[in-house]
Amino acid sequence: MAPVGTSMRRWTHALAEEATRPARVDEVNLWRDLLAVDDPRLGVRDLDPDVDVADTLERVKIEIPVEVTDAVLRTLPERYRGGVNDGLIAALAMAVTKWRRDRGFDSTATLVRLEGHGREEELIPGADLSRTVGWFTSLYPVRAELAGIDLDDAFQGGAAAGAVIKAVKEQLVAIPDRGMGYGLLSQLHPETAAQLAELPTGQISFNYLGRVGSTEVPAELADIGWGLTAELGAVSSELTSTIPAHSVLDINAIVGAEGSLGAAFAYPRNVIDRADVQEVADLWGAALRALAVHSAAPDAGGLTPSDLPLVRVAQRDIDSWESQYLHVTDVWPLAPLQSGLLFHAMFTDAAVDVYTMQATLHLGGYLDSERLRSAAQALMERYTNLRTAFTTDSAGNAVQIVLSKVDVPWREVDLSGVPADDRAAEARRVLLHDQEDGFDMSRPPLVRFTLVRTAHDAWQLGVTAHHILLDGWSMPLLMRDLLVLYAVSGDLSVLPRVREYRNFLVWLAERDRQRSLDAWERALGGLDGPTLLASTGRRAGDTTGIGKVIAQLSEADTARLADTAARLGVTVNTMVQAAWAILLGRMTGRTDVVFGATVSGRPGDLVGVESMVGLFINTVPVRVAVDPDASTAAVLQRLQAEQADLLEHHYIGLTDIQRAAGVGTLFDNLLVFESYPVDRAALGEAGSALDGLRVTDVDVNDGSHYPLTVLASVEETLEFVLKHDRGSFDTAEVQQFADRLVRILDALVGASDGRVGDIELVDAAELDALGAAGSGSVSVLSVSALLPARLAEVVEADPTAPALVNGDTELSYAELDQRSSRLARELIDLGAEPGAVVAIVLPRSLDSVVATWAVIKTGAAVQLVDPTQAAEPAADVTGAALVVTTGEFDGRTDGIAVLRLDDPDTARSIAARQAGPLGYAQRRGALAGHHAAIVVGDRAVTQSELAGMLARAEQTYGLDVESRTFLYRGDERFQT
Repeated sequence: MAPVGTSMRRWTHALAEEATRPARVDEVNLWRDLLAVDDPRLGVRDLDPDVDVADTLERVKIEIPVEVTDAVLRTLPERYRGGVNDGLIAALAMAVTKWRRDRGFDSTATLVRLEGHGREEELIPGADLSRTVGWFTSLYPVRAELAGIDLDDAFQGGAAAGAVIKAVKEQLVAIPDRGMGYGLLSQLHPETAAQLAELPTGQISFNYLGRVGSTEVPAELADIGWGLTAELGAVSSELTSTIPAHSVLDINAIVGAEGSLGAAFAYPRNVIDRADVQEVADLWGAALRALAVHSAAPDAGGLTPSDLPLVRVAQRDIDSWESQYLHVTDVWPLAPLQSGLLFHAMFTDAAVDVYTMQATLHLGGYLDSERLRSAAQALMERYTNLRTAFTTDSAGNAVQIVLSKVDVPWREVDLSGVPADDRAAEARRVLLHDQEDGFDMSRPPLVRFTLVRTAHDAWQLGVTAHHILLDGWSMPLLMRDLLVLYAVSGDLSVLPRVREYRNFLVWLAERDRQRSLDAWERALGGLDGPTLLASTGRRAGDTTGIGKVIAQLSEADTARLADTAARLGVTVNTMVQAAWAILLGRMTGRTDVVFGATVSGRPGDLVGVESMVGLFINTVPVRVAVDPDASTAAVLQRLQAEQADLLEHHYIGLTDIQRAAGVGTLFDNLLVFESYPVDRAALGEAGSALDGLRVTDVDVNDGSHYPLTVLASVEETLEFVLKHDRGSFDTAEVQQFADRLVRILDALVGASDGRVGDIELVDAAELDALGAAGSGSVSVLSVSALLPARLAEVVEADPTAPALVNGDTELSYAELDQRSSRLARELIDLGAEPGAVVAIVLPRSLDSVVATWAVIKTGAAVQLVDPTQAAEPAADVTGAALVVTTGEFDGRTDGIAVLRLDDPDTARSIAARQAGPLGYAQRRGALAGHHAAIVVGDRAVTQSELAGMLARAEQTYGLDVESRTFLYRGDERFQT
């Protein structure tokens, strides 16, 4: 024989150790709460152990018909996802509550002691009791509470009977470890035993012994004539006469060989009358019959909170959802990005939900539309998460309601009657309208199919879905399965087993969220503000819709980029992120930038995650220090390491990240590096057995709510698609972003050991164009054409229009004019005049622009020095008569006269100056072109040349007063 796994001795010692475990000791509060209830006496007095012994016990027996037994023990558990004890205890609670109510008691709670087998191996890790002989039986109290339930309706088998089942089921399942903790705490721990000894445990005990029959006789015994005796099915037993009775009512129930439930109600005859016991037994039988009647009702059944372990919801919420939706089978929480998308869908004012995505399969050859529709329906049956509705519970928490069945939305459009030249455009219009139509998030499914026929052998299948269901990785998987199901006429058995999206939600629930939040707090610590590209106001004119700019590296350049990444030990994604960060730094004047990045969100330790369909992606912040003095290789490798450290924390939602870091909005632009380009070859392979149907092309169209989204993908070449809100950016701006992003990548490849600050954003052609704008004859400008006068014209036309934007701070044209005029008067008194040079040693900021305008108004030449990028600011201001700076940088100006903007006395002096326009008579020559306006190194540009450059730029780039440009300083030629 096989050896005993865990001996009885070892088991008892292990239980004693378990009784002292802190978490187990804390469980005493559960039992105290459960037993703190009024339990009216059933008999004429309490039990007396010296008097009420086994010899005084009598029994009332009843038998329940087979059909009622089957309904209670089989049908009810199936419909309510419960156990056999649910119906038996529910009926007992109904019986006792009614019995007490008929006698004037208003108690709705029934205390019952349940007997269990006690072999709960999971209580002790590694225990094996399968071959251990001993008495393991456990006894523990339960409370069946029927408050608020219509007892009369329940006894009629009405809806209240279902409420009884649900209530008792939840009360039983709330008891941990099948009640083992009660025995441990009441018997093996002195302190908790003393607490529990003061509380009642109930006057009724109940034990369901199970089902017996001929099938339970071992074959080797049945073969030699052994069988079950009639006594085995009996529910009474003889006890030694001196053993004290432990219950006023001791109920034992068993299903006999014929399939009927029998029960014996044992009671001490000197405590309770037989007639009372008979009445309780009869009421129990009546309650069982009522539950059996209810189980046959069409609306019987339903979920309870314990069926939904991933969410915490009330029964009233579940009942509400089940009345609203048919076939509710589960309720899930939302993944982090799902929460954000639901919020956007429910509260956005936009007419079109940008997160409605669409994949279009271009099909050629012979197509059976009904067969394709059946394949689409099979797809809905295959993937549970395609059958979800999104809503909130009564507490406002977002949930997704999973349905067991939905009908696929299907529409067919035949364009064969449309003129051939117009069909392609009409097909695009039909599918675009379908995408723009959006979804009601509470009405599943959030996916639909539109089949457009464009010729006798050409079709377009638009699969429109809300992004909350799918990510870019999932869509090709879905399309592949659709084509396979078409080939096999919807036979799901040919496809591999689905790895459910629910597994990912379980994985999320098991994470150590606080540890991850701490990691994000460290990663974003010390951040002094957001990185914002878009202006706060909308552009004038036709600014609706989404614009798109495409940029692409050649195959050779893509290969060089990949080789450089490999040599530096980083990914191509890191190269792209670093390039985008450098561009953001130059465009915003920040050396500490943050942008949004879309991460795959598919954890490597989740089995089968690569084949799962659902929304796994997440948007997380990427913080990059773009120190101009750092080598590009160092920036790349540091970025790679920092992102690797955060990889396991990518599941945290952006809102939670921002809250943990104590910051608000971090960015307004998103970088998406697509590691899941549509595998057209795989789709073609899936379509190779389609009986004459072939896939000729695939399009995917989706969006985001960010003003600017950069999509990067690598197949043969690295391609960028920059999608922008036309109300925030014009196409010319975004084209510049794209061109300069490619230029930075080229610089990273060409000089990975160079300085970040040495990367040039402007190419030779742009420099030549700007240089040409200032060349040629120099004419003296009229006063009305002077730069200060042009500023005054704008101020007069629209004084409140935004002139400068830096993060959340905005300066109007009037404020710019007034502040620069006050500062100009201060500078004039300090010697600023035509022919002089005033160095502005300030980082890119509102103050640096105000100071530039102030110097221009004095007639002096401006020398711009960015102290955050210049290696030696003092050397850069040689020859300047005056330096405008702050206390942070004035120590590096080698004794030149300094005006410190942050000095309190200086600030008061400037504030006292007049804010009106300056007179230009004495400085007209300088302003007109006789003296330098801007000095860069050993080169100078006059006001006339500068005006010409600006005019050329306005013409070349379509700039006007509504346009927005970025303050940029870096390469000397670009400054000029």
